[in-house]
Amino acid sequence: MNDAVLIQGAYAQVRIREPEGERTLGERISVGGATADVVVPGVEAGGALAIERRKGLWVAAPSSASAATIRFNGRPLTSARDLRRHDVLALGDAQVVVTDVSRTLLRL
Repeated sequence: MNDAVLIQGAYAQVRIREPEGERTLGERISVGGATADVVVPGVEAGGALAIERRKGLWVAAPSSASAATIRFNGRPLTSARDLRRHDVLALGDAQVVVTDVSRTLLRL
């Protein structure tokens, strides 16, 4: 048995479809400015939004260090929220749409 089987969530991943194609990231990503995993033009450097897996659920949470306005299904995101299929997160001019969600896979 390999080590990945022994590590809880080892197969959890986020798949992001962008204009350049699809890419796969780990079970925690940041969305925001220049140093984030997913860069949104016009947003200050760093992660404004974290998307991660917590206890088998995918969650989106705003960064307390960021002044960026994030909207969750049209309303301000002020605390962590569970993600479900068809949820829409808006940050700057970008929209992140949840197209599929399961215990180990989140597709954006």
